[in-house]
Amino acid sequence: MTNLERCRRSVGHHPSCTICDTQDESTLHVLRDCKFAREVWLYFSPVVYSPTFFTENLQAWLISNIHCHALVSKYSIPWYTFFISILWQLWKARNEHVFNSVPQSPTDVWSKGIFWAHCYMESFLLSPT
Repeated sequence: MTNLERCRRSVGHHPSCTICDTQDESTLHVLRDCKFAREVWLYFSPVVYSPTFFTENLQAWLISNIHCHALVSKYSIPWYTFFISILWQLWKARNEHVFNSVPQSPTDVWSKGIFWAHCYMESFLLSPT
């Protein structure tokens, strides 16, 4: 649960983001709007094609990026694979920071996201049909 959700359920004390401490920590904030997450996404610029990437609501943002089949030519991997991998790494980085006091840099998250995307693509290509 995010801090905002914990507060809504009366099991948290403060709804703000523990990383940037500037906004309430919603799911969208953790995955896109926190300055930490934004730095991670901007590493992919200009791959982040959509002019609405940083303005869509959570559902529209997830759907539009999951359905984006653009190829990230530098890595020969579809955007949606990178997108999902980065989401997972952002969530893990947030949890490491909140629960274990282990901060990570945007570069760490980005590098792990690329690694996981490559592993996924390799396993997908090697799996029997």
